[in-house]
Amino acid sequence: MAKKLTFEVLGPYDVPTIPEARVITKDEGRSFFREYPHLRGRVGAYVLGVRTGGGITRVYVGKSMRPYEIDCFTADYALKYSFGFSHYE
Repeated sequence: MAKKLTFEVLGPYDVPTIPEARVITKDEGRSFFREYPHLRGRVGAYVLGVRTGGGITRVYVGKSMRPYEIDCFTADYALKYSFGFSHYE
């Protein structure tokens, strides 16, 4: 018997960055989950984007099989996010 999956779209949510550098570190990740504790234990796909003009432009798309709190703001991902942000003023 196949397991039933539920797809739910949440957000957008503001992710804090170091303002002068637009960098996300583990500290910003902790701050994010203090602001949005209901996302800590969730798993699934997530999109990180930048507000551009009247919309949001995708910077990174990820999939987490472990809770977001563990996977989303590791040093490896923070580097990928920062690289994506570097293309925008």
